[in-house]
Amino acid sequence: MAGSQPSLSAPMFPIEIWDIIFSDIDCQDVVSIRASCKFLKDIADRRLFSSLSVTNSSKSARAFLRRVKSEAARKYVKMITFTSCEFEWGMDMGRIRKVLGDAFECITSLSRLEHVRICFRSWRRYDSHYGNAMDMHELQTSILTALLNSQWTSSGAARTLNIQGLFTANSSAYGHKEFDRLAGSLTSFHVHVVRPSFIKYAIREDFWDAIVLRKFLASATTLTALSLDSESYFGLKPPISLAEVHFPALTSLSLRHVQFCAHSGATQFVLNHKTKLRCLALEYCSIVIHATQECKTGSDTDSTPPKLWSTVFGTFATNLESLVRLDVDYKLDPAFLNYVFQTTPYQFVGSYIGLSAVRTAEAADRAALEKFRETVTLRRASGG
Repeated sequence: MAGSQPSLSAPMFPIEIWDIIFSDIDCQDVVSIRASCKFLKDIADRRLFSSLSVTNSSKSARAFLRRVKSEAARKYVKMITFTSCEFEWGMDMGRIRKVLGDAFECITSLSRLEHVRICFRSWRRYDSHYGNAMDMHELQTSILTALLNSQWTSSGAARTLNIQGLFTANSSAYGHKEFDRLAGSLTSFHVHVVRPSFIKYAIREDFWDAIVLRKFLASATTLTALSLDSESYFGLKPPISLAEVHFPALTSLSLRHVQFCAHSGATQFVLNHKTKLRCLALEYCSIVIHATQECKTGSDTDSTPPKLWSTVFGTFATNLESLVRLDVDYKLDPAFLNYVFQTTPYQFVGSYIGLSAVRTAEAADRAALEKFRETVTLRRASGG
């Protein structure tokens, strides 16, 4: 009819344009718009349900379970973020774990879910109270077990799993065969591990090697991005053996607080991916020197350690033929390019302490790093 108004039930713009428009609207207003018509309801649902967030509070857990089971979630959710909050007096942690477990087991129905981020933050607070630390540990294993039971990581949609603040504590749950497929068909896996001091009796010293490497990453054949992150050094103690590990599709690697030594095989691990690795990040890594055998600490002798950072950087610059992005962060710590002296088994002393050869090597280390960076920059500029 002449003079009739265009119907809002028909898309007047491409759906991408509507997404851009709704991205600038406050969530409360989107909820109101959602009630106006079916077409705008669908657009609003894309905005409201593309990402879901949840905490370990009782109210948040129950709301999350309802949303995960909704039709809109099944159609639109692409990302889920869990962030732990501080425990409060009177929290029924058993009930909360049950609700969160039920919710995470349901995520297999979310056909578009690509990214899951699990952040157990503020972990230092739990060190002050044994009960809180154990509650957090049980919450961690409950959520990871439920995630495995959902089989989401083996689904075609799964892309990224990011776990932060995971305790290096033992748990019978890690003995289940299902944990061998945690990485599943993921393309990106980030794990950040912490060592809670208040539950020392439960600490598993081989957590990095036995759990993260041999369990979580056992079936990781499709990974293109991997980040191994720790609050404290690992490689020799706690141990990890990386020399023979190879992920065939890996193009991006980030290592934080890794000890470069014969036991960890960290240098060889990086070189195992030389043909495809395009991005490399190293943060607060160290070279371990066996002081009793290779050099003398506390003296001014010119004993030279068997491996220097200049050698490592030179090897990487020569062999990492596809690398186009390098991030070596030592700005916050002038002693980043450090050497840790092992005076007795598992006892370490400082960096650049009483060893003139290592102190002198610092200039060569930095020069080698700059040359490494220049090599990567030139390759990137040439479209390598």
